[in-house]
Amino acid sequence: YGLQVAKLAGLPGLVVKNAQKRLDKLEAEQRANSPQTSLFDPPVAQVANTQAPLPEAVELILEKLAEIDPDECTPRQALDALFQLKQLQGKLH
Repeated sequence: YGLQVAKLAGLPGLVVKNAQKRLDKLEAEQRANSPQTSLFDPPVAQVANTQAPLPEAVELILEKLAEIDPDECTPRQALDALFQLKQLQGKLH
C-alpha cells in the first residue's frame, strides 16, 4: 500500500520503482526464511508443534476448560473457574 500512496503523492517514478525492487527482494528473503504460504496460515513451527501429543497435564486442563461455558457463567463463577484451573496447574507442576 505504501508504494501506491507514494505514487499518488507524486514521488518520482524512479524512486517508486527502486522501492518496489527493494520490497520484492525483502519479500523473497522472507519467503525463503519462512515458508508460510498465507497470511492466515499458522507459521510452520506452530503446525509442527500441534502435531506432537500433548502432555497429560495439559490434556486435563483443556478438558476442564472445555467444560466451562463463558456465556452462562456469572463473573464470580468465571473467577472461581479460573482459580480452580490455576490450582490444577500448580498441582501438576
